[in-house]
Order: sequence, then structure tokens, then C-alpha cells
Amino acid sequence: MRRMVLALLLSSYLPSADASMVIDGTRIIFPGDKKEIAVRATNMGETPSLTQVWVDDGRVQINRKRMRRRLLCCRRLCASNREKPELAPGV
Repeated sequence: MRRMVLALLLSSYLPSADASMVIDGTRIIFPGDKKEIAVRATNMGETPSLTQVWVDDGRVQINRKRMRRRLLCCRRLCASNREKPELAPGV
């Protein structure tokens, strides 16, 4: 009974998650003849948001330093505001 009460108390404290960033498409197909592609991400929320992107080869049990990456995600930081999207200063 104590465990049930403790679990109930702890679960009421969990913070909520907000999924306000929407990415067009669930998969990105990279054509072999292209040098780069753009992926559209839209902030559907009311406040600015920061999104993290990474590339992996699907293997879960491998050290990320030993992973072969053939693609690179360039960090292009931009302010994601619904009304006026623009690049962040200094980018």
C-alpha cells in the first residue's frame, strides 16, 4: 500500500512535455546527387523554442564515437517564432 501511495505521489509531480515543434515528414530521403537538403521545422507553440538534431546509424548499443556517420547536421541556430522566423544574431 505504501508503494502505491508513493507511486501516486511521484506520478503527480512529473512535469508535462510540450510538442510544439512540427517537422515536415517522418523520414528524410537524401538523394545521392544532391549536396545538401533542407528540412522544414515549424514552431506551433506560443513561445520561441530550441530544437536538437542528431544523426545516427540505428545501432543502439554502440558508443557514439565509434559510429559511422555519413551525414552531418549543421547547427544553424534560428529563432523559431511563429509570426517572424529569423536567424539568431551572429549566425
